[in-house]
Amino acid sequence: MSKKLTRRDFMVVTGLAGAAAALAACAPKATPAPTEAPKEAPQGAKSETEAEATSAPATQPSVELLYYYGGRESFADLDEVQAAMSEIMQAQFNATIKLNPIEFSSYQEKMNAKDAAGEKYDLCFTSNWANPYYVKVKNGVLADITDALPQWAPKYYGGLNPGIWLGPKVGGRIYAAVNQQIFPAAFGPIVREDLAQKYGLDLSTIKK
Repeated sequence: MSKKLTRRDFMVVTGLAGAAAALAACAPKATPAPTEAPKEAPQGAKSETEAEATSAPATQPSVELLYYYGGRESFADLDEVQAAMSEIMQAQFNATIKLNPIEFSSYQEKMNAKDAAGEKYDLCFTSNWANPYYVKVKNGVLADITDALPQWAPKYYGGLNPGIWLGPKVGGRIYAAVNQQIFPAAFGPIVREDLAQKYGLDLSTIKK
């Protein structure tokens, strides 16, 4: 991956629908053994790697990312949305996405079954109330993306209040990308309108 994502790009391509989405656990590639440093090329000469990069087109195959989330399985425009997301992703980092909605009534049960069977997927919706985040972290289902976030999505990562990133931290590590929508807080009394009218309660007179 060579192009860094903005927060908006990151949200578009992952299609997040709720509190958070998390990368499914994937074992990182082994770090290659150190090799002897290449000899310094004459000034002005291109290295073999640079020559290949400028003379040959990219040959890496496109990657399809599987995304499971809670939602209507009969969503009529699913294919159209999926195609639009894949077009953006293909242009930016040579990937497409496969949307796999699961009815919320059975979402957690089906995701538990997938995890127990070791089924491979790339993204999933997780929160404290559906497909529980902390349980998935404890069971080793999710990948550690602590270092990947600022490296590959610096604008998204830096665009959120640092305090927000304390939420998904477990043992000082992050396993989910937070989807900040709104963090509202209601101030003042909340009263049913019919009861306020019945008992003649004038809310404008309430000062404390």
